[in-house]
Amino acid sequence: MKLKYIMGILILLLLTAGTASAQTFYLTDVNDNKYDGLIKIKVTYDGNTITVEDVSSALDSTSNVDVKAIGIVNSPDNSVVQVTDNSGKGSIWTFAEGDFNKAGFGDFSTMCTKNNNVKTRGPIVLQLENSFSNLQKNAEGNSIIVHISFGEEGKDLLVGSTWTAGSTEIPEFPTIALPVVAVLGIMFVLGNKRKE
Repeated sequence: MKLKYIMGILILLLLTAGTASAQTFYLTDVNDNKYDGLIKIKVTYDGNTITVEDVSSALDSTSNVDVKAIGIVNSPDNSVVQVTDNSGKGSIWTFAEGDFNKAGFGDFSTMCTKNNNVKTRGPIVLQLENSFSNLQKNAEGNSIIVHISFGEEGKDLLVGSTWTAGSTEIPEFPTIALPVVAVLGIMFVLGNKRKE
């Protein structure tokens, strides 16, 4: 009977570890200190897509909020194949591979740039050639960089443009160990109750 419990736990852990789910993190590190705490870019990645969207509540009452460029760190064998604006506003994007050093946030291997004057906050979807589980980081520890502009001189309290960057963090040991210990504890309690 104990062997069945142990096998059940192992199967559950393998299924949980093997399940791919979307990862989300936020870019808040800006290159212009006057915008500290005001810019928040949501980044979600899953399978072979990276989705970028401005969710800065501080910019909600500001006009002309516009995501202008997105840079990512990716491997040469996993190129960007398409960039799409899912906001329905019709912005047109192009992308290029190279060595792009932006705003002191390090080197980015692919730069996606908006090519028309349509303002968008996203979501902008970058589709990569192959599936991946984690974003790569550059030497400064950044995975992605976004250029955003906002406001209109004389009309908005916030007027300007900034680059924001960041990366997702690999889960630390307690984040992984706690669910495992919880499952083992539940199985132990259930096993003891059946013996009684």
